Formats: sequence, C-alpha cells, structure tokens
Amino acid sequence: KSFVYPLIGLQGEVGEVSEKIKKLFRDDKGKLTDEKKIEIVKELGDVVWYIAQLATEFDVKFSDVIKGNIEKLSS
Repeated sequence: KSFVYPLIGLQGEVGEVSEKIKKLFRDDKGKLTDEKKIEIVKELGDVVWYIAQLATEFDVKFSDVIKGNIEKLSS
C-alpha cells in the first residue's frame, strides 16, 4: 500500500521530535534555547509533511484534516 511509507516516515519523525525534547531535559535541564527550538521546529515540519503525504494517499485535502480536527476540538 502506498500509505505505508509516509506512515513509517511519520513515526520516525515523531521519534526525532521526542528525542530532541528528551535531550533538552537530559542535557539542558529543560531550558529551551533558540538553537534547540529551531531544531525542534525543523523536525515538526517533517512531521507535518508526512501527515500531509498521508492525507494525499487517502485522497483527502490536508486543509480538511485540519478543519476536521479544529471542529472536533471545539465540540
């Protein structure tokens, strides 16, 4: 299935975000520097890209995914 690759990519990128945050607490006592923030934001961008790719594989507009989530959270 064509959605397997972006799903595995998403899992990897979420792991990278988690690792960066883990190291932030392990190495820097939770202090978020501008440099660390930039690194985390880059990884978050990768997460969003894979989510958008999954939406594409399921023939759903990414904007509809976001809209649906906002509606769910608002209810």
